[in-house]
Amino acid sequence: MRLVTRLVPAFCAGLMMIGCSKSEPAPTTQPAAPAEQPAENKASAKDEAANAKAGEAGEAGAKAGEAGEAGAKAGVAAEAVAEAGDKAAAAVGEAEKKLGQMAGELDGAVKAAEAMVGDDSPALTAEEYEKLLLGLSACQVGEWGIERECEAKKAFDEARKRNTRLKELAGMTSTLGQKHIGHEAPAVRLQSAQMMSSIFGADSKSQEVLLAAAGKEQDPMVLKSMIGAVGSTVSRNPEVKDLLMKTVDHEHEKVRIESISWLTTSFANGTEGTLEKVLDKIEKDPSDKVRQYACERVGGREDERALPLLDKLTSDKNPDDKMAAACMRGLIKMWAGFPKPKEPSEKAYQLTLKRLSAKPRSKERPSWTIMSDFRSIVTESPNSFHTEWEGKAKWVDKKALLKVLADVVADRQANWMARTGAVDTMVKLGADKAALEKLASGYKDIEGKFGEDSHVLKKLNDAVAKM
Repeated sequence: MRLVTRLVPAFCAGLMMIGCSKSEPAPTTQPAAPAEQPAENKASAKDEAANAKAGEAGEAGAKAGEAGEAGAKAGVAAEAVAEAGDKAAAAVGEAEKKLGQMAGELDGAVKAAEAMVGDDSPALTAEEYEKLLLGLSACQVGEWGIERECEAKKAFDEARKRNTRLKELAGMTSTLGQKHIGHEAPAVRLQSAQMMSSIFGADSKSQEVLLAAAGKEQDPMVLKSMIGAVGSTVSRNPEVKDLLMKTVDHEHEKVRIESISWLTTSFANGTEGTLEKVLDKIEKDPSDKVRQYACERVGGREDERALPLLDKLTSDKNPDDKMAAACMRGLIKMWAGFPKPKEPSEKAYQLTLKRLSAKPRSKERPSWTIMSDFRSIVTESPNSFHTEWEGKAKWVDKKALLKVLADVVADRQANWMARTGAVDTMVKLGADKAALEKLASGYKDIEGKFGEDSHVLKKLNDAVAKM
């Protein structure tokens, strides 16, 4: 059931007619930025970031005007202001460009989902599917998989309508995958590996075939796909565990990340040595990206043996701000977040409050990326997952969390996006109007001014106005 709750929500939006239930959002195995967010949140963050850059640029111009002799001041200031204006314009232009790209991608995804949902054409026959699969031999495999601009790839995707994709999800194409996993073309092998996966995990025959193929696979992206197909069986198949323990040290960081993505889930619970291996990767992997990813995900193991390292890496003694932010998310996953932990940790909760309360705060700590994670402690749609979690996490004190978040909002040394994010979370957690008005009164001195603090005041005023 944990496997189904992990994978089903990812395709529910496009397959509403089959009665999927989106009761619990779930993580994917794909690496992402330490705080992978929905497109609309990304857009908002980019927009706000552009405004912030504009404000910083304006401040840069002002600072430039303080330097030098009276005659030099004018020249330096004029040059700084011009440069600041260029930077601000560039930042805004870049944000608008990315927003446009996001909107286009989202619109395309929605249209594709609508088209698939509305299409009721028969599923491809085995012969038709095999012909399309072998056609992928003309395509190259890059860092993100099979190149999407390849005509054979386009034809393959276009032909796989709703009923064909449903068969894939149910694992009904695994036989073809087993047949062609040893094909000379990497693209065919990659797709064959994916065909042996399903929402129920790879079957025993597919596991056997994939393990044999993985042992001799040279293409890292194909190997990554093979790992993804068998990873969920890590606690049931010792050979899969052995594979992951080996590939977690692979020379390619995407292969290591894919391996870590399975070793940091409840699928790996009860497997000897796997948590210790993840903790070792957090400290010693040569890639900052891999170390951050592992630390952000390790909370998914719901194992308090990770707490000493999380305590160390989230403390002010760790100078690596990005690592500290990633580990804070890992810490929060041990007691809250999505999906909710089956065994929430009170020790992790207490350490989280301690880190949020730590001063002095800075532009990097607490990270703005963690603020939305706290919203999971409440729900507008009661369900069995939340009810079970509440029963085990009775020690979560919403008032205490609101108090710490309010302190973050009031602290002008904290990142402005952390502060605005804290406001949104306070509203979600049920903060009263008076509390938000009190926080807004602390920003009255910047009314009518432009800068980072003005975003916080606007967020507070908007929240109060909606109450």
